[in-house]
Amino acid sequence: MICAARATRLRLMQKNNNSGGFSLAELLLSMLIGLMILLAVYQAFNVHSGDLKTQRLNVEMLQNARVGLDFTVRELRMAGYNPAGTLNDCTGTSTAANTPCAGLTSIANDSISFTADLNGNGNLTPDDANPDENITYNLYNSGGVMYLGRTTNGSLQPAAMNITSLSFNFYDGSNQTTTELALIRKIRVSVTAQAAAPGANNVYKTITLSSDVVPKCLGY
Repeated sequence: MICAARATRLRLMQKNNNSGGFSLAELLLSMLIGLMILLAVYQAFNVHSGDLKTQRLNVEMLQNARVGLDFTVRELRMAGYNPAGTLNDCTGTSTAANTPCAGLTSIANDSISFTADLNGNGNLTPDDANPDENITYNLYNSGGVMYLGRTTNGSLQPAAMNITSLSFNFYDGSNQTTTELALIRKIRVSVTAQAAAPGANNVYKTITLSSDVVPKCLGY
């Protein structure tokens, strides 16, 4: 009887030991499955993070282009403003030959300079008494970054960053291209902005915005 009882206890102990753990193969398989799940989660996170970065870069790029274009267009609308009527209209080809004058003083494919008597005192002298009346827009490089620059009274300030192209086209009253300052009635402004960092395939994305400006004070 004693031997039979001991044998029964041994069988129960072996059964309990066999059902209470995992084999090495089961542990390795579980670890492999866990690693595969972690890898899938990481890849999904990485893709989502990349999409967010791309969206942020695109938003910043579009904002830079809009700011640069809006600055230029808004001020160009006032070119030639001469409320006192005492200033001559600018004349000449590409560069004014009769400065000081009200209007476009210098034009090129990638830059423009113009004047406007904003305070109505009949004076366009570029000093503190006539702020923002002599303006130039062009591109410049600072620290490897291209900026749209706004110069007024000799002081250069950035208007927008990561601007890689600035272009102007000039048209007369018949919508024909011209470089005669006295004949210009419409100006097409185009601004190209570039993303601050490369996207897919290590390519920098760009966007170009354009607008036509009809300064009411030019020759009217």
